[in-house]
Amino acid sequence: MLLHSSLLNSDCMDALAQMYKKNNYDFVDLDTALEDEAYQTEITVFGDWGISWIDRWALSSGKKGEFFKSEPATPEYIKQLAK
Repeated sequence: MLLHSSLLNSDCMDALAQMYKKNNYDFVDLDTALEDEAYQTEITVFGDWGISWIDRWALSSGKKGEFFKSEPATPEYIKQLAK
């Protein structure tokens, strides 16, 4: 999870931290996270569209169609806002 310094995050941080604690999430610093082998994976799929890094890793690894089938659909109002 990447959080930016903002008033919104500041206002919600306590509730968010409690939710993660309640669900037994663990946290690591950035240096530790970057040791994960996922960050050693070469990214070969780029574009000027805003897909996630998980999608970039999957596409760069040759994943197609069926792999992405269970992803949630983008709500229509979000698609409209993006136009």
